[in-house]
Amino acid sequence: MPKQPYHIEYVLNGNSFPSIWIAISTPGGLSKWFADEVETIDEKNLRFKWKDQIQDAVIKTVKPNELIRLHWNDQEEKTFFQLRLTKDELTGLITLIVDDHCSEEDLEGEKMFWNYCIEKLKRNLGI
Repeated sequence: MPKQPYHIEYVLNGNSFPSIWIAISTPGGLSKWFADEVETIDEKNLRFKWKDQIQDAVIKTVKPNELIRLHWNDQEEKTFFQLRLTKDELTGLITLIVDDHCSEEDLEGEKMFWNYCIEKLKRNLGI
């Protein structure tokens, strides 16, 4: 079944932009909220470990303090997941934008997964 893109936005309160960027763009940061462990394989490849799963991803794009885009090695080439930060200059609110891909029947489960992860991220950052 083909995978479709989807988009979720999370508003994060606080003035912790640098901390959020580190949390979403480094293996150590990702290990605190997204996976049980994230290892660097080489400059462009990461290994994500959960209790019963290991998945490798290649870093496709990094725009410092803005976005990171990764591609799971076992997925279709055109799919990716991306984490992007924006900051509203007027309110100071930070938005974490998740762009990902999944099949239509997996969409609700995927959204639940991201909601869980982002709540864990917020707890770890104290926001």
